[in-house]
Amino acid sequence: MLRLTQILAPTDFSEHSDGALRHAAELARQFGAKLVLLHVVSNETLESISKAHVPPHPVDKVYEDLDQETREQYANHVPPEVRKVLETEVLVLPGVPFLEIVRAARLKGVDLIVMATHGRTGLSHALVGSVTEKVVRMAPCPVLSIRPVRVEAVAHAA
Repeated sequence: MLRLTQILAPTDFSEHSDGALRHAAELARQFGAKLVLLHVVSNETLESISKAHVPPHPVDKVYEDLDQETREQYANHVPPEVRKVLETEVLVLPGVPFLEIVRAARLKGVDLIVMATHGRTGLSHALVGSVTEKVVRMAPCPVLSIRPVRVEAVAHAA
């Protein structure tokens, strides 16, 4: 029998991530698992966010803001009755998203990663691939990829 004690839900604050977060929270509720929310920010992004403020924000303040944004996303997209029963942890880490997701999954010993797919296609997809694909290839545990509803609707209509 599948036993889930910790579920990792990476987010990039996109609409697609919101949907995956709702799925992750519901699975965590059903299994009584801890939900680990993760946002990865590149060093370049940290620097630009910091410099965009006048006077510049210290990097610690940027992390605080991103931590708060992650908590707000969770509060805004996961129903209160689900949040009430879930143990959660928020991680905001610097680095390359797919590497940090895999690293966090290993370090936290998660049983499942639930993340959104992104609709990258064509040349950029061929050259770079998606974060989700890279996580699927490298993850130490199963990965549940959630396709956005609109993508499903278009696929069924074709």
